[in-house]
Amino acid sequence: MDIKRVVEPSLQENTYVLISEDDCVIIDPGSDDDTILAQIHKLIAGKRLRGVLYTHCHFDHIRGGRYFNADQYMSEEDIDDLPLQSSRAKMMWGVDFKEPENIKPLTKQIILGGFNFTVFQTPGHTNGSVCFVLNKSQKLNLSNPVMFSGDTLFKGTYGRIDLGGNGAQMTASLKFLSTLPPETVFYPGHGESSTIGAELRWLKTIP
Repeated sequence: MDIKRVVEPSLQENTYVLISEDDCVIIDPGSDDDTILAQIHKLIAGKRLRGVLYTHCHFDHIRGGRYFNADQYMSEEDIDDLPLQSSRAKMMWGVDFKEPENIKPLTKQIILGGFNFTVFQTPGHTNGSVCFVLNKSQKLNLSNPVMFSGDTLFKGTYGRIDLGGNGAQMTASLKFLSTLPPETVFYPGHGESSTIGAELRWLKTIP
């Protein structure tokens, strides 16, 4: 499996394109910029786009979703919060965009072609933030678990809680993530990837 990262320059948001043989999946297509969209379309050309996944409902992670013809998935909590978050984006940042349509609610496990994701509920940044995990897989050529953490966990820090989030929920989510195998490689919504093991020093200080 190849993991391609496309970075939106203004907010440094990471869109991930997962490619395995003839299948692909997009996670958090956050830009509606023509140049960014062209990069993603080039990556998925000739592949079967099995689905679009969202870690949460903030505008910088969902703006590009409507440009991809595939089933789209988000937590039920964040689907419900989409109208509020969209109006907040316009009010606070002057961002006016069309939300993805016909988004399906996530379940605890979602299979998209050859990709078998475990979905962890990790509220705190938003009410319905999730992390997507792919376990070790010979078929996908994954020697370690891989996680896409959205804006819950970053390299060296964690996501904001002042944009519709909750501090107590974030604390609980981070404590849960600290129990994952230390070799788990995670890819965040902004910034560089890391491993759970590399972040344990500060994760274990959370009261």
